[in-house]
Amino acid sequence: MIRPTGIGDVIRAWRSLGASTDDERRAVARLLGFDLREAIATRPALPPTSPPRPPAPHFGSSSTTQRSNTSSVDTGDEIELVEFPGARDDATPLPSTGLARPTHVVPRPLDPLFAAPWLRVIASTLTARTAELGAVDVRGAIDLVVRRIPMAKIPRRPRLVSATEIVVWIDGVGTISWFRDDANQLIEKLNAVTRAPVRVVRSSGAPTIATARAIDDGDETELSAVRVGDGARVIGVSDLGHGSPWSRGDASRVRGWIEAARRLRAQGATLVIVAPVPPAQVPPVLRRMAPCVYWDGMSRPASIHRLIKELG
Repeated sequence: MIRPTGIGDVIRAWRSLGASTDDERRAVARLLGFDLREAIATRPALPPTSPPRPPAPHFGSSSTTQRSNTSSVDTGDEIELVEFPGARDDATPLPSTGLARPTHVVPRPLDPLFAAPWLRVIASTLTARTAELGAVDVRGAIDLVVRRIPMAKIPRRPRLVSATEIVVWIDGVGTISWFRDDANQLIEKLNAVTRAPVRVVRSSGAPTIATARAIDDGDETELSAVRVGDGARVIGVSDLGHGSPWSRGDASRVRGWIEAARRLRAQGATLVIVAPVPPAQVPPVLRRMAPCVYWDGMSRPASIHRLIKELG
């Protein structure tokens, strides 16, 4: 328990610091939580302190010495001190039955990790996939003619179209547990911008994608694996094994996401990863296989649109 500061502490501080003037004493008192009244401005200052002199040698006897012990403290006149008016007591009366219950406070709305003005556009881009349904690719058609390659269909430029199936995979290992509310907010926005049903899967680690053969054969070993159809979009939310700044990363989780991207492409589906990890820290092999979107307010719709259009 901390002892409250009293007048004795103020006086000891004056003597220790050598406060000999009114201004110095007033400053020391204010630091200790007291304020001097103006009435003491004319009072005499404390005498300056000086170290005690050593006792004079006694020449009458070699076995005894004369010592002088004086420990009197000259405090001068009585000084009237008042409490420093910085802190004020709450005069609200307490109920007779006990302490007052805390009032209900409405929580502040959560600011999205993506910039709020762009969140809807970014969510629409995340639910889209690349398809060759754009304008006619004239240069590609000429190249096929020059090389005398038969054209089964007219080549067209890629464009983003709405996915027929949306799966949001929450990798709850590592720091993603810190972004639980942010992930729920993102899922709500995805549901609001797409007509396709949004399926949410939560697990510890990278997703396990069921292969086409396992689906056809009814393989019991892959019952827990996620089954997606042609044209589906899987949105992975993960820290990609980086963990917190105070822990080591997990390279096996990155390999799991690489395998998931490979399996999805083999089934005609695509993967986009939303991670609170700067792009420079994402392994290059994963960046080449799937768009890795930086889950941060600095990300803009144009850069995300270009990234997904190129890779997925």
